[in-house]
Amino acid sequence: MSRVDLDAPGLTLGEVSLAPPAEADREGLRRAADSEETWAWYTYRADGAHFESFWSKFLAEHRPPHEVHHVVRWRGEIVGATCFLAVDPYHKRVEIGGTWYSAAVRGTMVNPACKYLLIERAFAWGARRVELKTDTNNARSRAAIEKLGACFEGTLRNHMILHDGRSRDTVYYSILPEEWPAVRTGLRARLGLE
Repeated sequence: MSRVDLDAPGLTLGEVSLAPPAEADREGLRRAADSEETWAWYTYRADGAHFESFWSKFLAEHRPPHEVHHVVRWRGEIVGATCFLAVDPYHKRVEIGGTWYSAAVRGTMVNPACKYLLIERAFAWGARRVELKTDTNNARSRAAIEKLGACFEGTLRNHMILHDGRSRDTVYYSILPEEWPAVRTGLRARLGLE
C-alpha cells in the first residue's frame, strides 16, 4: 500500500469535512470558538478577545509535516478545529489533539467522523502509534476517547499549565495498528457506514 501524506487533501465523510486553515476561515472559526465554557480544559483560550492570539498561533503552527491543523466543517459551516500534533516520522508516531467544537455539535456524529478520518489517515501514513490525551478532569473528552476504543496508558501529573494557571494532570491513550480494525469497525457502526 502506498503511503499518504498527513496533509494530503480529501478528508470528508458525509457532512463532515476537514481542511487546512485559510484566512477565509477566520470569522467562522471565531464564531465557533466564542464560548468561554469551551476552553475550561485548555492551555489557551480562543473566545472573545483571545481569538486573534489563537488565530495567529493556529496559522503559525500549521507546519506540515510537523503539525497539521484542520478546520472542521459540518454541513458547510465551521464548527471547530482538530490537529495532527507531535508528528514523529522516524518513530511513526502522531498525536490527534487540539480538538474543540462549538457547543452546538458536541455529542453529535461530528467528533466520531473527525476521529475516523484522522485515525484512518494516520495509519495510511504509516503510523505505528496514534496518541490522544486530555485533562484527567475532562470527563466528556475522556468518555469520547474511551468510546473510540483507545487504550488508556496512564496519567502524567502536573503535565501542563492551563490558561488560568491551574496545573493539569494529563491522561494518555493510544491506538496501535493491530487495534485499528476493531476501532474502525466500531466507528463505522456508530457512523452508520456498515
